[in-house]
Amino acid sequence: MSQYHFSRVFTKTFGESPNTFVTRLRIEKAKKLLITENFSIGKICEMVGYSSVSSFSSRFSKKVGLSPTQYRRKLSSLSSEPQRFPMQSIPMCYAHHLFGSKLEGVK
Repeated sequence: MSQYHFSRVFTKTFGESPNTFVTRLRIEKAKKLLITENFSIGKICEMVGYSSVSSFSSRFSKKVGLSPTQYRRKLSSLSSEPQRFPMQSIPMCYAHHLFGSKLEGVK
């Protein structure tokens, strides 16, 4: 299968290009790491597959509307426990998947 054909079929099937798909996954992983871990921005950049902190920060800012540092500060301030997801920032269906029975009775 040619690269062009793969890209066309992928986009038709999933509604986004392969590049957009990979970027979205990388940014989502970075968002999770920024809140749940205490790694440096540079380390997170490497962990999600970027080789340049400036390109990572630029892409993150474009997609999220905040720099990685601003995102971390904003969401960390919502949490009463450091390095934990603030519950109000996670859709309940996903939170249930993450935390399972610990959420019984939480609405």
